[in-house]
Amino acid sequence: MRKLLFAAAAFALLQSCSGDTKTSVQDIVPAGQTALDLTPQGFPLKINIPDSTFGVAEVMEGAGGVGIKVGSKFEIVVNTAAPEDLDMKQQKALAQASMDGATVNFVTDSDTLLVWETKFFDLKPSRHFYMIKKIGEDNYIIRDNIQNAENQFEAAEIARMQQAAASLRAKPAAEAKK
Repeated sequence: MRKLLFAAAAFALLQSCSGDTKTSVQDIVPAGQTALDLTPQGFPLKINIPDSTFGVAEVMEGAGGVGIKVGSKFEIVVNTAAPEDLDMKQQKALAQASMDGATVNFVTDSDTLLVWETKFFDLKPSRHFYMIKKIGEDNYIIRDNIQNAENQFEAAEIARMQQAAASLRAKPAAEAKK
């Protein structure tokens, strides 16, 4: 009991002495990645993408959202989610329908993530993903750019894009000047 009281008192003392009354979230950017600020594209968000050793980052705005391309093996689209975008059963059906003539195998099928592999005839299979990410009160979709027919991604490439998608986060508001 004495140890418990000591621990509680020490915690209270540390909290009162810290002087930090607001909660801060550390902006973690792993080695080999860089944080991309999407504010200029109208999204108060940041996302980790491969750094310049992987290729030159290109950011494009379009009707489908913000496209982010780094090199030839990383191309994602970020957009706000409409209510129909949140229906993963509908998204799964759309993924199957859009691959007319291909064999479609869903590798991951959850409430927030679809990963599927497509195979046309004897050609090498390619993978795709579709992720829903809730940040605050807003929902976003992040997916590989399936609109580009040249994008034939392998499992490791999709995994890299999923890692980037999972890093999507709110951009902290700038501190007020004193």
